[in-house]
Amino acid sequence: MKEAIEFALANNSSIKNAELDIDASRYKKKEITGMGLPQISSSFDVKDYEKLPTQLLPGEFFGAPPGTYIPVQFGVKYNATGSIQAARSF
Repeated sequence: MKEAIEFALANNSSIKNAELDIDASRYKKKEITGMGLPQISSSFDVKDYEKLPTQLLPGEFFGAPPGTYIPVQFGVKYNATGSIQAARSF
């Protein structure tokens, strides 16, 4: 008789459903707690310009005859950028 009662309690659908509801509530609590935490994201980018971009400037800037253009390069060979963002919803 004792084994039958233990079997009935272990396999009772109402008890199993209640246990599943408890588990679902625990996960929902964790989800809501996570929503209150800051959301953090980051990025990092490195560029290697083997050949720097060339712009053409009017030659008059450098004393050359009008209508001529002089190629110049601006910038650096390596460029690195990074960012970190944190946001929190209220």
